[in-house]
Amino acid sequence: QGGMELVNQIAIGSDHAGFEAKEAIVKLLKEKKIPVKDFGTFSKDSVDYPDYAKNVAVAVSRNEVGEGILICNSGIGMSIAANKVKGIRAALCMTVELARFSKLHNNANVLCLSAGYVTIDELKKIVEAWLEVSCEVRRCGEAEFQEMFVAQIPGHAGILARFGAKLLKHGLKFLLKAVGTKDV
Repeated sequence: QGGMELVNQIAIGSDHAGFEAKEAIVKLLKEKKIPVKDFGTFSKDSVDYPDYAKNVAVAVSRNEVGEGILICNSGIGMSIAANKVKGIRAALCMTVELARFSKLHNNANVLCLSAGYVTIDELKKIVEAWLEVSCEVRRCGEAEFQEMFVAQIPGHAGILARFGAKLLKHGLKFLLKAVGTKDV
């Protein structure tokens, strides 16, 4: 719970399928004294999820709030819609581990959740884990980022990841040269 006191206001939104889960998460955040800006929906009446995803994502991208949480049946639609907003790194997380990883290594600023495939109790744990983590990735060169990524992968898989990253980079350079672009 240590890091949660430092969190700015959280924007939250859901469609009708995520309404009950949203209400439970709003209650959790308020219990933890985390300010919440609720963008709705405010009932189980059918609504279009992209409207809520956009409102939350825009608030985060404009720094009106610190981070955002979006909930729909699968979480997929919300994450796709939110990621259309510049500056948003929305991550669909269905486990505590994925929530931690999304913030720690990818600096996700919007957490997307599935109300249809994850229980409300588990969603609360996911939210708590996500809020407790800070991003460890800072602006660094490609080599440093690659080494940090590879260090996370045990054994021979790390070697394969390093090789794959270099192959991808060189493949992109080849393709860009072929179409007349000078740099990756």
